Amino acid sequence: MATFPDDITGWKIEALAMASKKRSGLASSQVQSYKPLLAQVATPHFLVEGDSANAIGKITNYTTDTLSIIRTIEVEDNLTNIDLQITNSHIDSLILFASSLDSIHLKYAIKQKEYKDGEIQTIPVFKRG
Repeated sequence: MATFPDDITGWKIEALAMASKKRSGLASSQVQSYKPLLAQVATPHFLVEGDSANAIGKITNYTTDTLSIIRTIEVEDNLTNIDLQITNSHIDSLILFASSLDSIHLKYAIKQKEYKDGEIQTIPVFKRG
């Protein structure tokens, strides 16, 4: 048994063995590691003052169970928590408004029992002109 980091990563495993009478062997395999429950958000790279744009939040459940989770969206100081049942995936569409601030701070997170995942993004807001 091996423990991998909580990341979506492919690992190549190679084993080399030698025995008596000049016997040897070589084997290789690929292993894919992933988080069982994943929260991601896609945002624009920047906004111009006065703009509005959409951000997309996605929750993916890689387990075979339906999970009860708490989804949190925080934009600046506005916080929203919702209880969800996730079987495969869930999509959130978020509307962002660029006021006169220099950036927008966005947190998209999930919690399922003791497990947590999410992303924090800072989107620059440039002055018009």
